[in-house]
Amino acid sequence: MHSINPEKDLIDLLTLKPDERGQLIQTVTDYYLQFLDRLPEGKAYLGDEDAGKGLASMPFKEDPYQIHQVFDVFHQSVTENGINPASGKHFGYVPGGGIETAAWGDFLGALTNRYSGVNFANPGAVRMENQVISWMCNMVGYGERSHGSLLSGGSIANLTGIIVARDYKKLKARDFDRAVIYLTAETHHCVQKALRLAGMAESMIRYVAMDEKFSMKPDALEQTIEQDLALGLIPFLLIGSAGTTNTGAIDPLERLAEIASQFNLWFHVDAAYGGFFLLVEEIKNQFRGIEKADSVVMDPHKSLFMPYGSGVILVREGEHLFKSNHYTAAYLQDVMEGQDERSPADYSPELTRHFRGMRIWFSLHILGISPFREALREKIKLSQYFYHEIQKAGFEAGPFPALSILLFRYVPSTGNANEANTRLLSMIHEDGQIFVSSTTVDGILWIRMAILVFRAHQKEVDFAIKHLEMLKNKLIIG
Repeated sequence: MHSINPEKDLIDLLTLKPDERGQLIQTVTDYYLQFLDRLPEGKAYLGDEDAGKGLASMPFKEDPYQIHQVFDVFHQSVTENGINPASGKHFGYVPGGGIETAAWGDFLGALTNRYSGVNFANPGAVRMENQVISWMCNMVGYGERSHGSLLSGGSIANLTGIIVARDYKKLKARDFDRAVIYLTAETHHCVQKALRLAGMAESMIRYVAMDEKFSMKPDALEQTIEQDLALGLIPFLLIGSAGTTNTGAIDPLERLAEIASQFNLWFHVDAAYGGFFLLVEEIKNQFRGIEKADSVVMDPHKSLFMPYGSGVILVREGEHLFKSNHYTAAYLQDVMEGQDERSPADYSPELTRHFRGMRIWFSLHILGISPFREALREKIKLSQYFYHEIQKAGFEAGPFPALSILLFRYVPSTGNANEANTRLLSMIHEDGQIFVSSTTVDGILWIRMAILVFRAHQKEVDFAIKHLEMLKNKLIIG
């Protein structure tokens, strides 16, 4: 029988020595503070000159690199590269993350490595995540029978919601080519992807007509459903949006809920971007009817300012979520003991995953809810301010913003407007002082302004307006 070297048993090669730990803590702290200090004056877009190629200079090897080498290549190839979502001048997409408390929550969650999948493994971690979910259910207006699951983002959350709807409606594979899903052209593309992943690629998608604000027309929906029933099809799923990614539109949720009930459709609301604006009392009426949805998706990594990898599916009748996700195995027989809390693994496609609730729970307790509400209220006001001021600067604006996303473009006196805005966008990205993105609606190219980063204040918005006006004037002269 071979013996193990007792001297080696005393050495944990994956534990840092005290001096190494001190050096790492100091280096991380210095980088952390320098990163934040540089943000206000730094660029929002850094191009792709390095494109991460510097990582090739550090292949994995048997011996460690010096800590300064590791941080140098990380800085050059990652944080000095591409879009900077932490910048207050990032207006291109809908990143809301970057708060320090969430980073510390992640650190504590990873360091302690608590498993939050089943109650038996760590009742406190499970109770914490359930507390976060319950808070969100209450925000939406759900009752005690509701429940949900913390997931990686809106894509997996929408997929989970579609699977729950499919299972609850008892659709079989033989029904899929007659099942009909109703949405608008503004619905996030992850929904179509989710339908394919759920095995429903052969199902019919009806793109319901929209009004001038890109919201679904209830009358058009009702007419389309009636036509499908006459054809012998199976109206199955209605997907409403509470803040589309593309234009920020909100569908008339209360009327859609009534139609879904009338025709016995599962009503799913994608509120990945807009959901946490429910915290702002003045605009809650725009979400009226969301409490009647069968399921709702919200992304804390958007309008709750959490880091990427924070999504949630909420289901009004939590038992439906359980039935679609609960499985067990012989090696898990012990976890059935002490089930006084609902185990996340029973309500999720995941068994093992990151302790996601920690970043949210920690931040809400360290900061309180009020700062989140005030930050969202500020973003609404800033988007309305930008809507008026950008027109004074010589641009055309799209619909008045429902939340904090809006469209604008430059319309030249002569020439093609789409080409002019394409050139303007290239100038914006090449300059990098601010970051915006574009979209095309009915053949018209628009520039998107998404004001959601918590570091974006009037100073940054004023800078963006002046900068856009300056680049537009350059375009005219050029």
